[in-house]
Amino acid sequence: MQKWKIACAGMMILATSAYAQGGGYKERAAAYIEKHKMYAMAEQQRTGVPAAITLGQGILETEAGNSELATEANNHFGIKCKLSWKGETFAHTDDAPNECFRKYPSTYDSYKDHSDFLKQPRYSPLFRLPVTDYEGWAKGLKKFGYATNPRYAQQLIKIIEDNHLQDYTFAANNKDIIYPTEIVPEADAQPATGLASKPEPKNTQKPVASTSKPGEKKPNLKTKPAEEPVVEEKMQTITEAAEAKAATEAPEALAGEPGKLVRINGLRAIYALKGEVLLTYAIKNNVRYERLLEINEVPDAPLKENMYVLLDKKKTRGSKPSRTVGRGESLLQIAQAEGIQMQSLRELNKLDEGEEPMPGEVLSLQRVVSKKPQLVAKNTTLPPSAKNTPPDGRKPTYIEKKELEKNRREEEAKLAEQKARQEEEARAAAAKAREEEELKVAALKAEEERAATQKAEAEAALKAEEDAKVAALKAEEEAKAAAALKAQQEEEDRKIAIRTKAEKEAEEARLKAEEERQARQANRVVIKEEEATDEYSRLKSKLDKVVYASDAIDAQKAREAEEKMIADKIAAEEKKLADEKKAAEANKYYIVKKGDTAASIAKKNKLTMRQLMEWNNMDWAEVTPGQKLMVKQ
Repeated sequence: MQKWKIACAGMMILATSAYAQGGGYKERAAAYIEKHKMYAMAEQQRTGVPAAITLGQGILETEAGNSELATEANNHFGIKCKLSWKGETFAHTDDAPNECFRKYPSTYDSYKDHSDFLKQPRYSPLFRLPVTDYEGWAKGLKKFGYATNPRYAQQLIKIIEDNHLQDYTFAANNKDIIYPTEIVPEADAQPATGLASKPEPKNTQKPVASTSKPGEKKPNLKTKPAEEPVVEEKMQTITEAAEAKAATEAPEALAGEPGKLVRINGLRAIYALKGEVLLTYAIKNNVRYERLLEINEVPDAPLKENMYVLLDKKKTRGSKPSRTVGRGESLLQIAQAEGIQMQSLRELNKLDEGEEPMPGEVLSLQRVVSKKPQLVAKNTTLPPSAKNTPPDGRKPTYIEKKELEKNRREEEAKLAEQKARQEEEARAAAAKAREEEELKVAALKAEEERAATQKAEAEAALKAEEDAKVAALKAEEEAKAAAALKAQQEEEDRKIAIRTKAEKEAEEARLKAEEERQARQANRVVIKEEEATDEYSRLKSKLDKVVYASDAIDAQKAREAEEKMIADKIAAEEKKLADEKKAAEANKYYIVKKGDTAASIAKKNKLTMRQLMEWNNMDWAEVTPGQKLMVKQ
């Protein structure tokens, strides 16, 4: 950062009038920048409007300082009157003939009003952007209606990049150099040494109608040879005063209130004093002592200097872009005060182990720098103003343009290379993240499909098992029904056979008796036919009738006895069947006796426990005396 301080001091030498009044656009732009850069940097420190944006808009709006508005009305930003404007006005043809534009007493008034103009609510989102994001600011100005030109943002960005205006934004970021916000009037300005001999260029611009009041002396707005040397001298005085003040400050001045809990980079922190031991803070804040030492990257010993003690793990980046090294401030103190890890702080600033930056150097807290900051020589005490003193001992006033341009180009090339590398790494990381996400999604989908397949297979197996059980039960029931039907049919067949046999035997007996009767009847007929022959035959016929009558009675009795015998035989068979059925029915069930168990009953009746449980609809193996259990089917 030391080169910026020297550069800013050197940049205050005015451009020659040849650049201001003649030459090409590039030369005019360079002259405009040299003449107005201090205003832009001062306004950045006052309001936060980036110096690169202010200078770029000034070049674009004034055609590098040659526009009518700039030369006749000191209006460098094309701001129209609006209802709120109470100052002088200037008629100028822009979007319409003779539009009303603001007219300023001096160029700095125009710069100041430009900053105030951007502070209105419509442009407030721009101030949430980093001050170094000139692309975001340029596009935001177009988006929020600063200009009607559709290519306004692209033109502004090109001017900033072509003229390296970002250098002035970085320079204004250095709070050690205070750029003046007051402009010394020309009448009170004293010419700086070495610049008084430069002649004031003649005014080659044609006069343009103005709205100035009659008789009012028109100020010289185009060239102010004494103005910027006074600014340079004042800036150097302010800088030297700041250094003198810094030299008197104690190196161990407290940076915070000891013991008070604060937030640094979003982390909890407490300011501790030299000689304190972190064990006290570990116990008080319920943090393991070893963990607290690891977080703060300090040994198990009293603190060697005042510093913030972090209670949460430090981050790899700071909450702000940069930090200026104070007098007597170590790298560890800076890391603690910004809540950033020492290793990350070294890597961002290309510092090796044990290297300490010089006071006044600006350390990056978010991006890798292109050049290592100047270091404090070991075992050497640094005088307060050493940071601004060149090796030859002369007082710095400027840096040659070639060296500045070379350094800037090298820095831009390194930044571009770093940006390209970071973008490539970001793209690779994004591609890897997408690939990992796709793999995760594919794995999750495969797992879901596998789970669905397993579930379907399990459901199919369960259904098949249930179907098999149902089919088995159905087959068993059908077999039982068929067996019962067969037994019933066999019993019916048996009854029919017995009845048929008895009936057959009875029929045969009846037929036989009938035949005998018919035979006897035939005999009687014969006898009857012989009856007419003689008395003997009639007596014999009578006797035969008596005998046959007795035989008929006997035959009838015999038939009745036979029928009774058949009926008794049928009844006996039926009783036998009934007794067999009853016995079978009795054998089908078992009455539980005292001391019986389900297992013993199953074993006694040659059954399995499953059969005994299923036949009797039992959910458990316990039985009670007197319980009737089916043991046969």
